[in-house]
Amino acid sequence: MAAGADASPRHYVSLGANGQTAASADVTEPLSIAQGMGGIMHVTGERDGPPNSVGLPICDLGTGMWAAQGILAALYERQRTGIRAPR
Repeated sequence: MAAGADASPRHYVSLGANGQTAASADVTEPLSIAQGMGGIMHVTGERDGPPNSVGLPICDLGTGMWAAQGILAALYERQRTGIRAPR
């Protein structure tokens, strides 16, 4: 390890509904809008009725799971190759 290098590097993830750099990055949206934009509301509700919101915060749960999977993949890759991801 090079002199001055961080002996215990940390991996982190920053999540936002509209990304980090988009014009709407600072806009907070209700969960129902995110579910509608993502298409999950199309498969809920009555067959001939309007789309319905999913009963639990599926977008929040899914986002957290994908973020955790990404961190685990980065840790695995660092251990496998010894190369850290770019900052």
